[in-house]
Amino acid sequence: MKTFIGLVTAIALSSASCQRNGIQVGHSEQDQIVPRSIGSATMNADRTIVLRLRAEKPGTVGDATIEYRPTDRDYDSVLKHIGGLQPGETKPVPPWPGR
Repeated sequence: MKTFIGLVTAIALSSASCQRNGIQVGHSEQDQIVPRSIGSATMNADRTIVLRLRAEKPGTVGDATIEYRPTDRDYDSVLKHIGGLQPGETKPVPPWPGR
């Protein structure tokens, strides 16, 4: 989980690089540029959620694939954060607030 939080933090800090590489970005309430998506989430037939995430900042690029099975402790919170998923469906993953 620490690696995941570190990746999310790096993604949130990489908005300038995201703009250069064509990733959609938006403005937060504090007028900071934040990415609208940090990757994608897909639900497999067995209801496992597969997150494919990417972080970029000058001199550093990080990719991660993280799987959450229905029995995993954080499964429900990840599913809620994504806005729900059905088997076979893929959605963008918004940044986690405050990370």
